[in-house]
Amino acid sequence: MQSTQEVVDERGDNVRLRGEWPSWVRGGLFRARGLEAFRDSNAFVTLHVLHVLTLLRDGELPQQAQRLTPVKQAAGEMLRAHYVDARGEVNFWPTLDGFHGPHQIAAQHRWVDALGAPLHIPNDADDTALFHALFPGQAPDVGGLFSPWRDVERSRTDPREDWKQPNSGAFLTWLSDERAAGNRQPASPLMPNNVDCVVQANVIWALAARGALATPGVAESCALVGKALVHHQYPACAHYYPSHWMLPYAAARALVHGGATCVSQPGDHGVSPLLAMVDTSLAFQQADGAWDDNAAFANEPTDVAPRHGEFGGDAKAFSTALNLNTLLMVRDLTEVAARRDAVEAAIGRGFAWLTTHATHQDGQVFWQGGVFFSASLPWLAVWKSRPLTTALVLEASARILGAPPLELTPQTVPEAWLVETP
Repeated sequence: MQSTQEVVDERGDNVRLRGEWPSWVRGGLFRARGLEAFRDSNAFVTLHVLHVLTLLRDGELPQQAQRLTPVKQAAGEMLRAHYVDARGEVNFWPTLDGFHGPHQIAAQHRWVDALGAPLHIPNDADDTALFHALFPGQAPDVGGLFSPWRDVERSRTDPREDWKQPNSGAFLTWLSDERAAGNRQPASPLMPNNVDCVVQANVIWALAARGALATPGVAESCALVGKALVHHQYPACAHYYPSHWMLPYAAARALVHGGATCVSQPGDHGVSPLLAMVDTSLAFQQADGAWDDNAAFANEPTDVAPRHGEFGGDAKAFSTALNLNTLLMVRDLTEVAARRDAVEAAIGRGFAWLTTHATHQDGQVFWQGGVFFSASLPWLAVWKSRPLTTALVLEASARILGAPPLELTPQTVPEAWLVETP
């Protein structure tokens, strides 16, 4: 993780921000212009990597391995400098040298400037939530950042929102008024704001972590997340997360790390969302221990061996890491006790698969990225990130190695992982 974090700022055609972790994006919009994939700077990847690193502390590591503090500090400084505005709202893309948007592609292809509205996106609830879940005290009223933007008495609706009832009261994705002139909604000013189930889970996590669960919209969002888990409405309920397994991971994080028990409460359906989530994960594990991602935009046929290696690899490492962390987060909950043996067995098989499917290249060990994010219209653009997938594997490793009673054997943990090196 340290070796893939940017250590210097660069401008021009090779934009880098000190403290960030990168991702790569490709899609129909860019391939039409002859560009296979390009590097992207965004808040999302760095925030998710930081979440994993918060699970580890220098004081708990051997002295020669104590380098987390400067890594976290550099990431936090970068986010505050380029993504967070005076209100505490956060954007997906950085503002740098007077330009807001995808700097790498804009530096190399000037036609990007002509796209206008699709790239000048408003601040969003998702990145804002992740930031405030990780950085306490950055806004005096965290709930006030989200409560004005709710699915209530709207004049427009996204036709893909048939997974929920109209005027649900849940949080909207974009922190802007869809009815206002120049609202800068992604893809077109004419498009509506929308309700995304993964965004809901992330906002719930942030508000729970900051003790703001009384914020208007939390109860309604919890009900939507629970319904989506029970009726397996994911990934269709997520407009920006093509991966099959992001919602269970985000819901488990809100429940376990935020204490948002509302996401696990049975609603009108009378079924436990927590148990539904666990049962679905167990049912989809493959015989070799991996989980695949069969969602519509999980992979394109050329992803396995594209011209840009950063975008290569199938989705299994990403999907397996997501499922492992979901099960690891909830396995000790009382409600899951009756399934404990099955959960432990699934964790052991999944971790064994990950340890034997790392990529070794140029002296580094990492796991190839799966599609973790997309444009509102996924065919336009999808994102992958080696650092993000590797961070998720690190998260699962930290949970397993630091949390008995899972019995570890040489068959499930490579010997090199147990040997401290300077």
